[in-house]
Amino acid sequence: FQGYSAEGGLSWKPENSPFSLRAGFRRFENTGQSMTYNLLSAATGTGTAVTGAYVDPRLATPVFGAASPVRVIQNQFRVRTGWEMDNGWRLEALGFAWLTDQDLTDTRTFLRDAGGAPVWQGRVVLGGKTWNATGLNQSLTERTEYLAGLRAGGAAMGWDVSANLSRYWIARQDGRTSRDMATGLVNGAGTQTLARQPGWWTGALVLEKAFGDHALALGVNGSLYETESETFNTTAWKNATGRVFSAATWGKTTTFGVFLEDEISLPGDYRLTAGLRYDSWKAYDGGIGKLIAGRRVDDAYPDRIDSAVSPKLSFQGPLTAGWDVQLSLGTATRFPTVGELFQGRIDDITQQIDPQSFDPNLRPETSIDASLILRRSLGDVRFTGSAFLQDVHDAIFSFQGLNPFGQVVSSFKNVDRVRQVGLEVIVEARDVAIEGLDVDANVSWMDARTLRNRSAPLAEGEMFPRIPEWRSNGSVRYRISDAARASLGWRYATRPNSDLFGLSRGDAYGFQSEYLTFDGRVTLAVGDYAELGIGIDNLLNDKAYVAHPLPQRSFVIDLKGRW
Repeated sequence: FQGYSAEGGLSWKPENSPFSLRAGFRRFENTGQSMTYNLLSAATGTGTAVTGAYVDPRLATPVFGAASPVRVIQNQFRVRTGWEMDNGWRLEALGFAWLTDQDLTDTRTFLRDAGGAPVWQGRVVLGGKTWNATGLNQSLTERTEYLAGLRAGGAAMGWDVSANLSRYWIARQDGRTSRDMATGLVNGAGTQTLARQPGWWTGALVLEKAFGDHALALGVNGSLYETESETFNTTAWKNATGRVFSAATWGKTTTFGVFLEDEISLPGDYRLTAGLRYDSWKAYDGGIGKLIAGRRVDDAYPDRIDSAVSPKLSFQGPLTAGWDVQLSLGTATRFPTVGELFQGRIDDITQQIDPQSFDPNLRPETSIDASLILRRSLGDVRFTGSAFLQDVHDAIFSFQGLNPFGQVVSSFKNVDRVRQVGLEVIVEARDVAIEGLDVDANVSWMDARTLRNRSAPLAEGEMFPRIPEWRSNGSVRYRISDAARASLGWRYATRPNSDLFGLSRGDAYGFQSEYLTFDGRVTLAVGDYAELGIGIDNLLNDKAYVAHPLPQRSFVIDLKGRW
């Protein structure tokens, strides 16, 4: 698999002018590995005799095919302008645009019949057993995204003032998928999903001022998030012809917050920071639609209003023998997102929102957090150690299960209580043993467990999914000369649970596995204005999984120029 990116930009600031401009463009083309793979399922009867399936002893059934390697073409445009006023105020504006084409039409099957022809789907006979091969298809996606922002900062009436406003939206997203491989190969039946300009608005205003031993900060912020999409059945999936409405979902959330924070300077170079935050949240205009018995049926989600108060307290300063300490306590609240709230389904039988696919009472996550940090510098070496606790109530987690009619559904539910405790050590060293050799490294241990889960008590006491017990990251960098640098980095994590009940653990596709990867890189100056970089990611070709396979050994070459 290969890919490249080409990027260019310019900066312009006229002499003695308050105006500045930066602009750039990036072209990215890449073909990435298949992210999902398909396993045979047991069946009865007869079928086509085949060979070629991959029998992985770590998996329950043979692997017979893979989703198409992902072919992506993306063009990015960016511009940023600034204006510095004589009174010290600075105004900035930025704009980004992403135009993306994604092609997944190179779908792979490993199965071959007696004549060597590919077999994509249907009943097959392999190893004396009958299997069903399903799930392979093809898809095309086009997406246009925009981001715009404004920022202003300066002094007013003795206060330092900063304000920002941002807007992100998907102006166009058109996803077209075949119903299966048979229809995909002949441009037959499929679906089209259109996004109806989902996105967000966010804004914030912050005021800061020092009063003697007090540094006061206060601010307000607000956000609006919205989602809306429609799905249609089509007679020709590539052309999206013969469209008939199938399903729709939509909804909005808004959040408004205010905060006050005071950093107090104490004798002995100590500081005490106290803060209080209030958030008001609303979910509204939500609903879902589906075609049932030839007519569209809509059902509305209930509007919801909630709020939270979050205090925090932090103390920091020097200890004896060159140690610094920081102790922090606080609470936080995360309200459900539009993706977690407005993704239910209408049941074909009841013609109402399936309660197993949507929780109208999904509660916000609330956490109590505490951390203790110790720092010590010894010449060019700095050590940081931390101990932390996070006690989360009503953690939002994605569940899978069967509804009353035997259909598999996925929905977001609350886990009553999840507790995480951990320790971390960080080392930052410069000119270790020899001049030019720098090291940054960390290692952490974490115990994250489900303490209470009334909806699924078997999960209680188990490690929470996808959180490794041990992790380490780091890099070693060496300045060979003024023109050459080399680096070696690593990433390591132990194997976590893949499900809430601790029953799904493995080192294969579909599981969360342990990993240990090394990334090497050499950078060389080419003349006075260019730089060549050569690197290898996952140097030892470690095979690891986060459900899908992680990238294996990859080679990277880049050339940068500056004038």
